[in-house]
Amino acid sequence: MYRGAKCKRKGRILTERGAIMEKNVGKVDSYIRFLLGISFLLNIFALHTGVIGTIILLVLGTGMIATSIMGYCWVYALLKIDTCTAAAPDEPQAPAAHH
Repeated sequence: MYRGAKCKRKGRILTERGAIMEKNVGKVDSYIRFLLGISFLLNIFALHTGVIGTIILLVLGTGMIATSIMGYCWVYALLKIDTCTAAAPDEPQAPAAHH
């Protein structure tokens, strides 16, 4: 059973077995994942899916909500995607020329 405790430093998640997972799901991404998870779960009732459809939507919905709450996505980790930090521009943009 997973009982994750969020570390205060560096956005890490410490699992019960001592593994450390770096957070890689940002705030906006987390919000979108949560809404998608809820919509997958609601579609179980709205679409009257069969057994297989219910299982698929249940797995997708709970997976999206879980990654939203934990802040870690294993697919993002495989693809080396991190939406936690927004890249700030290195140089300020030049002001627009007035004609």
